[in-house]
Amino acid sequence: MSRSFLSSSLSSLSRQSIRAPTLHRTVYSSLSQSTLTGPVPSDGDEKFIVKLDPNSFDGYRCDAPSTDVEVSKNLLIEMYTNMIRMRRMEMAADTLYKAKEIRGFCHLAIGQEAVAIGMEAAIDGDDRIITAYRCHPFAVLRGGSVTGVLAELMGRQSGMSHGKGGSMHMFTPSFFGGNGIVGAQVPVGAGIAFAQKYLKKKTVTFAMYGDGASNQGQIFESYNMVSPQIQ
Repeated sequence: MSRSFLSSSLSSLSRQSIRAPTLHRTVYSSLSQSTLTGPVPSDGDEKFIVKLDPNSFDGYRCDAPSTDVEVSKNLLIEMYTNMIRMRRMEMAADTLYKAKEIRGFCHLAIGQEAVAIGMEAAIDGDDRIITAYRCHPFAVLRGGSVTGVLAELMGRQSGMSHGKGGSMHMFTPSFFGGNGIVGAQVPVGAGIAFAQKYLKKKTVTFAMYGDGASNQGQIFESYNMVSPQIQ
Protein backbone atom coordinates (compact mmCIF):
# COMPACT_ATOMS: atom_id res chain seq x y z
CA MET A 1 0.00 0.00 0.00
CA SER A 2 1.48 3.35 -1.02
CA ARG A 3 1.99 6.14 1.49
CA SER A 4 -0.14 8.53 -0.56
CA PHE A 5 -3.08 6.10 -0.63
CA LEU A 6 -2.79 5.47 3.12
CA SER A 7 -2.58 9.20 3.84
CA SER A 8 -5.65 9.98 1.73
CA SER A 9 -7.59 7.12 3.35
CA LEU A 10 -6.81 8.36 6.85
CA SER A 11 -7.71 11.90 5.84
CA SER A 12 -11.04 10.67 4.49
CA LEU A 13 -11.79 8.79 7.69
CA SER A 14 -11.00 11.82 9.84
CA ARG A 15 -13.53 13.89 7.89
CA GLN A 16 -16.33 11.39 8.37
CA SER A 17 -18.75 12.09 11.17
CA ILE A 18 -18.57 9.26 13.71
CA ARG A 19 -21.82 8.70 15.51
CA ALA A 20 -21.58 8.04 19.23
CA PRO A 21 -23.54 5.01 20.45
CA THR A 22 -26.70 5.68 22.42
CA LEU A 23 -26.22 5.00 26.12
CA HIS A 24 -29.07 3.05 27.67
CA ARG A 25 -27.72 3.28 31.20
CA THR A 26 -26.34 6.41 32.80
CA VAL A 27 -23.05 5.99 34.63
CA TYR A 28 -22.52 8.22 37.63
CA SER A 29 -19.03 9.01 38.84
CA SER A 30 -20.01 10.59 42.16
CA LEU A 31 -21.85 7.70 43.81
CA SER A 32 -19.13 7.34 46.41
CA GLN A 33 -19.81 10.83 47.69
CA SER A 34 -21.86 11.19 50.84
CA THR A 35 -22.65 14.08 53.16
CA LEU A 36 -23.38 14.45 56.83
CA THR A 37 -26.70 15.93 57.88
CA GLY A 38 -25.29 17.08 61.21
CA PRO A 39 -22.28 16.86 63.52
CA VAL A 40 -20.70 13.48 64.27
CA PRO A 41 -21.43 12.46 67.89
CA SER A 42 -18.50 11.93 70.24
CA ASP A 43 -20.05 8.69 71.53
CA GLY A 44 -19.05 5.85 69.25
CA ASP A 45 -22.39 4.04 69.62
CA GLU A 46 -24.59 7.07 69.04
CA LYS A 47 -26.35 7.04 65.68
CA PHE A 48 -26.15 9.79 63.08
CA ILE A 49 -27.43 10.23 59.52
CA VAL A 50 -25.29 10.03 56.38
CA LYS A 51 -26.96 11.17 53.16
CA LEU A 52 -26.00 9.23 50.04
CA ASP A 53 -25.89 10.61 46.52
CA PRO A 54 -29.48 11.09 45.20
CA ASN A 55 -28.65 8.88 42.21
CA SER A 56 -27.47 5.93 44.32
CA PHE A 57 -30.53 3.79 43.57
CA ASP A 58 -32.80 3.22 40.59
CA GLY A 59 -36.09 1.46 41.32
CA TYR A 60 -37.89 -0.52 38.65
CA ARG A 61 -41.54 -0.99 39.55
CA CYS A 62 -40.61 -0.54 43.18
CA ASP A 63 -39.73 2.26 45.55
CA ALA A 64 -36.01 3.00 45.75
CA PRO A 65 -34.41 2.77 49.22
CA SER A 66 -33.94 5.90 51.24
CA THR A 67 -30.70 7.76 50.72
CA ASP A 68 -30.59 8.64 54.44
CA VAL A 69 -28.55 5.95 56.21
CA GLU A 70 -28.35 5.70 59.99
CA VAL A 71 -24.91 4.61 61.21
CA SER A 72 -22.54 5.00 64.14
CA LYS A 73 -18.79 5.53 64.32
CA ASN A 74 -18.25 2.10 65.85
CA LEU A 75 -20.26 0.44 63.07
CA LEU A 76 -18.30 2.25 60.36
CA ILE A 77 -14.99 1.30 61.98
CA GLU A 78 -16.13 -2.32 62.26
CA MET A 79 -17.16 -2.39 58.59
CA TYR A 80 -13.87 -0.85 57.48
CA THR A 81 -11.89 -3.28 59.65
CA ASN A 82 -13.75 -6.24 58.15
CA MET A 83 -13.13 -5.00 54.61
CA ILE A 84 -9.40 -4.77 55.32
CA ARG A 85 -9.48 -8.25 56.87
CA MET A 86 -11.23 -9.71 53.83
CA ARG A 87 -8.79 -7.98 51.46
CA ARG A 88 -5.77 -9.36 53.34
CA MET A 89 -7.30 -12.84 53.35
CA GLU A 90 -7.79 -12.73 49.59
CA MET A 91 -4.29 -11.36 49.02
CA ALA A 92 -2.91 -14.23 51.10
CA ALA A 93 -4.93 -16.66 48.98
CA ASP A 94 -3.55 -15.02 45.84
CA THR A 95 0.01 -15.52 47.11
CA LEU A 96 -0.68 -19.16 47.99
CA TYR A 97 -2.23 -19.78 44.59
CA LYS A 98 0.78 -18.33 42.76
CA ALA A 99 3.04 -20.47 44.95
CA LYS A 100 1.01 -23.54 43.82
CA GLU A 101 -0.10 -24.22 47.39
CA ILE A 102 -3.69 -23.81 46.15
CA ARG A 103 -4.64 -26.03 43.23
CA GLY A 104 -7.69 -25.92 41.00
CA PHE A 105 -10.00 -22.94 41.00
CA CYS A 106 -9.45 -19.89 43.18
CA HIS A 107 -11.94 -17.10 42.51
CA LEU A 108 -10.95 -14.09 44.61
CA ALA A 109 -13.23 -11.28 45.75
CA ILE A 110 -10.55 -8.58 45.73
CA GLY A 111 -12.30 -5.28 45.08
CA GLN A 112 -15.71 -6.65 46.08
CA GLU A 113 -15.27 -6.65 49.86
CA ALA A 114 -17.87 -3.93 50.35
CA VAL A 115 -20.60 -6.15 48.85
CA ALA A 116 -20.35 -8.78 51.57
CA ILE A 117 -19.62 -6.31 54.38
CA GLY A 118 -22.50 -4.01 53.43
CA MET A 119 -24.98 -6.87 53.13
CA GLU A 120 -23.94 -8.37 56.43
CA ALA A 121 -24.41 -5.00 58.15
CA ALA A 122 -27.92 -4.63 56.72
CA ILE A 123 -29.47 -8.10 57.06
CA ASP A 124 -30.34 -10.35 59.98
CA GLY A 125 -28.12 -13.15 61.22
CA ASP A 126 -30.90 -15.69 60.58
CA ASP A 127 -31.32 -14.63 56.94
CA ARG A 128 -29.86 -16.91 54.30
CA ILE A 129 -27.40 -16.18 51.49
CA ILE A 130 -26.51 -18.31 48.49
CA THR A 131 -24.20 -17.19 45.71
CA ALA A 132 -21.73 -18.42 43.10
CA TYR A 133 -18.09 -17.47 42.68
CA ARG A 134 -16.03 -15.11 44.87
CA CYS A 135 -17.76 -16.23 48.03
CA HIS A 136 -14.88 -16.27 50.53
CA PRO A 137 -15.91 -13.11 52.47
CA PHE A 138 -19.48 -14.38 52.83
CA ALA A 139 -18.17 -17.69 54.20
CA VAL A 140 -16.22 -15.84 56.92
CA LEU A 141 -18.93 -13.34 57.82
CA ARG A 142 -21.67 -15.99 57.96
CA GLY A 143 -20.01 -18.05 60.69
CA GLY A 144 -16.79 -19.31 59.14
CA SER A 145 -13.23 -18.15 59.71
CA VAL A 146 -10.24 -16.92 57.75
CA THR A 147 -8.34 -20.04 58.79
CA GLY A 148 -11.20 -22.25 57.61
CA VAL A 149 -11.29 -20.55 54.21
CA LEU A 150 -7.54 -20.72 53.58
CA ALA A 151 -7.37 -24.31 54.79
CA GLU A 152 -10.23 -25.23 52.47
CA LEU A 153 -8.50 -23.60 49.52
CA MET A 154 -5.37 -25.67 50.23
CA GLY A 155 -7.35 -28.89 50.50
CA ARG A 156 -6.76 -29.38 54.22
CA GLN A 157 -9.03 -31.42 56.47
CA SER A 158 -9.36 -28.39 58.78
CA GLY A 159 -11.04 -26.43 55.98
CA MET A 160 -14.69 -25.39 56.11
CA SER A 161 -15.66 -28.34 53.88
CA HIS A 162 -12.84 -30.59 55.11
CA GLY A 163 -10.77 -29.78 52.06
CA LYS A 164 -13.23 -31.35 49.62
CA GLY A 165 -15.05 -28.26 48.35
CA GLY A 166 -12.43 -25.70 47.42
CA SER A 167 -13.07 -22.11 46.41
CA MET A 168 -16.78 -22.37 45.58
CA HIS A 169 -18.17 -24.89 48.07
CA MET A 170 -18.07 -23.52 51.60
CA PHE A 171 -21.10 -23.66 53.86
CA THR A 172 -22.41 -22.52 57.24
CA PRO A 173 -25.89 -22.85 58.78
CA SER A 174 -26.86 -19.50 57.20
CA PHE A 175 -24.64 -19.56 54.11
CA PHE A 176 -25.36 -22.09 51.38
CA GLY A 177 -22.16 -21.64 49.54
CA GLY A 178 -20.76 -20.53 46.34
CA ASN A 179 -21.93 -22.80 43.55
CA GLY A 180 -19.84 -23.85 40.59
CA ILE A 181 -22.65 -24.19 38.03
CA VAL A 182 -23.58 -20.80 36.61
CA GLY A 183 -27.06 -19.82 37.79
CA ALA A 184 -27.65 -23.03 39.76
CA GLN A 185 -27.77 -21.12 43.05
CA VAL A 186 -31.04 -19.39 42.12
CA PRO A 187 -33.37 -22.45 42.11
CA VAL A 188 -31.64 -23.72 45.25
CA GLY A 189 -32.18 -20.30 46.82
CA ALA A 190 -35.84 -20.46 45.83
CA GLY A 191 -36.10 -23.78 47.66
CA ILE A 192 -34.47 -22.31 50.76
CA ALA A 193 -36.92 -19.40 50.68
CA PHE A 194 -39.84 -21.81 50.30
CA ALA A 195 -38.62 -23.71 53.36
CA GLN A 196 -38.55 -20.44 55.32
CA LYS A 197 -42.11 -19.70 54.27
CA TYR A 198 -43.26 -23.26 54.99
CA LEU A 199 -41.76 -23.09 58.49
CA LYS A 200 -43.24 -19.60 58.99
CA LYS A 201 -39.82 -18.05 59.54
CA LYS A 202 -39.61 -14.26 59.47
CA THR A 203 -36.39 -14.39 57.47
CA VAL A 204 -35.25 -13.79 53.91
CA THR A 205 -33.08 -15.68 51.41
CA PHE A 206 -30.76 -13.71 49.13
CA ALA A 207 -29.87 -15.60 45.94
CA MET A 208 -27.10 -13.65 44.26
CA TYR A 209 -26.04 -13.89 40.64
CA GLY A 210 -24.35 -11.74 38.03
CA ASP A 211 -24.72 -10.87 34.38
CA GLY A 212 -23.24 -14.17 33.27
CA ALA A 213 -26.10 -16.09 34.88
CA SER A 214 -28.92 -13.74 33.96
CA ASN A 215 -29.76 -15.58 30.72
CA GLN A 216 -29.66 -19.10 32.15
CA GLY A 217 -32.85 -21.09 31.83
CA GLN A 218 -33.08 -22.08 35.48
CA ILE A 219 -33.23 -18.39 36.45
CA PHE A 220 -36.51 -17.89 34.60
CA GLU A 221 -37.84 -21.27 35.71
CA SER A 222 -37.23 -20.21 39.31
CA TYR A 223 -39.07 -16.94 38.72
CA ASN A 224 -42.02 -18.83 37.27
CA MET A 225 -42.12 -21.16 40.27
CA VAL A 226 -42.01 -18.44 42.90
CA SER A 227 -44.25 -15.88 41.16
CA PRO A 228 -47.53 -17.46 42.41
CA GLN A 229 -46.14 -17.35 45.94
CA ILE A 230 -45.62 -13.58 45.91
CA GLN A 231 -48.84 -12.46 44.23
